[in-house]
Amino acid sequence: MPLFSTSTRRGAALIEYGLLVGLVAVVANGSVSTLGEEIDGTFANVTAELSSNTAGASTEAPARTPVAMAHGT
Repeated sequence: MPLFSTSTRRGAALIEYGLLVGLVAVVANGSVSTLGEEIDGTFANVTAELSSNTAGASTEAPARTPVAMAHGT
């Protein structure tokens, strides 16, 4: 009789796969969290830059230039 039966080996393999899946989930969660914070910071910087650039901007439409009028825009 073998020391370990086939069902014991299958059970051990399932546990190993479960641990591997758990480890992958933890790594994925950590990387998504880190990337999410970096992306959030980038969007905040872009929003702040756009807000500061448009703070004194006029709400009037730009004047139509002769070139724009020749193209029909």
